[in-house]
Parts: sequence; structure tokens; C-alpha cells
Amino acid sequence: MRLGYLFTPLALAIVACNKAPSERHAALNCQGSSVASWLPDSTVAVCLPAGFVARTPRRFARSRGYGMPDHWISVSLKQDSMVPEGKRWPLTLSSGNQCIADCTTAESVITSHDTVAGVRAYIERGLISGGISGERRIPALIASLDGRPAWTAVVQARTPDPLLRDSLFDALRTLRIYPRAARDR
Repeated sequence: MRLGYLFTPLALAIVACNKAPSERHAALNCQGSSVASWLPDSTVAVCLPAGFVARTPRRFARSRGYGMPDHWISVSLKQDSMVPEGKRWPLTLSSGNQCIADCTTAESVITSHDTVAGVRAYIERGLISGGISGERRIPALIASLDGRPAWTAVVQARTPDPLLRDSLFDALRTLRIYPRAARDR
């Protein structure tokens, strides 16, 4: 009996699956002290300032010690790109009039339209207050990426450091989205 023939396709499939993310890693060319950072499912890559690590399936964070992260950036990728009826798009820093609980307000907001990850993006930077943790004038950004019909994504960042918030804004230009990576596994 030739069991080797049965295992060869499986071995080739494993090698192919393992090879694809490493090829993508090589394609991300970070400048200066920025570091190539990938979400665990290989759907998102971005060049971030040193010290950021993937902390959850969709969030990179940099913190001092074991407490809540002081600085974070998250990327929520939605493969079903339909915006539900009654939902706002693009998203904004402030919660809007329909917010019932944990609402945020925003001030000193700078809005821009740009291209991020090869698609149209609406971006807001400003100072937010409120929310579930009761923030007070925390520098933040939000970017709504419109890759419809294939996908949509939302990038959010919070940090008490306005210069770091601006560095995270600059990092948006390096963002790469691989919506099929999760399905390729």
C-alpha cells in the first residue's frame, strides 16, 4: 500500500497555505523605525510605530505593563459589504443623534478623503470625549474604507499622544487588506 501518495497532496496544500502569508509579509516595505504588523488571520498588514503588537483578532496595541493599552489601532474588516438599513456610512468620531448609551462627542475635527488600501476612504481626526470609558479630549481617528462590492473596513485609533495619533494617520498609507486570507486557510 502506498500511503505516501495519499499524504503528498495534503503536504503540498500545507506548504502552499504557509507560503502565501510569508510572501505577503515580504511585500510590506516599512520605512524608518516602523515595523510590519499583521493581524493573526493575515487579513490586515500595516507599518506601525515600534512597540505595537497584535493584541486581539482585530487590534494592535502598545501599552506600559499589564493594564489597558494606552495606545491602540483596530481594523474591522467586513466581507459582506452591505451597510445595514438605518446605519451610518461613513462612520464618524461622534456618535450622532441616534446614540442612546456610551455616546461620544468630537471636537477639533479634521476631515479628509483619501485612498487607503487601494480604495476610497473617509477619514476624521479629532479629540473625543465620552464613550464607555468616559474619555476626555483623547486624540482619535476613524477611517471608513469603501471596498464595495467586495468589502468594507473601519480603522479606529486612540492614544493620549497627539503626535502618535498623527503617526497612526500616516500609517494608514501603508495599510494592506487581504479579504480572502481568512478563507484561504
